Amino acid sequence: MSETPNGHRYVYAQRGSAPRPGFVDQFEDQNNLASVIADATRDVLVEYNGRLSIVRGGKRIDASIEDLCALIAERVEVQKLVSRDGVDELVYSPCVLSHAQVRALLTADSFKSGSLPARVWKA
Repeated sequence: MSETPNGHRYVYAQRGSAPRPGFVDQFEDQNNLASVIADATRDVLVEYNGRLSIVRGGKRIDASIEDLCALIAERVEVQKLVSRDGVDELVYSPCVLSHAQVRALLTADSFKSGSLPARVWKA
């Protein structure tokens, strides 16, 4: 997992209002995910001419869905509570999103609806 110089990890954990057990507010969850991704990729992901671009090694490339999936898995972790022999612990693994999940982040129409492009720097 990639860490910032201060050791901060970018962890995505589902959250949302819970009027009943097992309920997750999809809008709040998508907003949370988009914000974590934007924070984790702040140094490489920008919006340029209306498209998301990845800047690495002095080169900018338009980000495809596959590129974004790989970047997210590289920079963001998910947490899961696991019980082993009666001991609870948080286990972290790369955040692997489907193409449909990334597409939903890209096509959300506003910051309030979970838009990833609305959260990244404009170049």
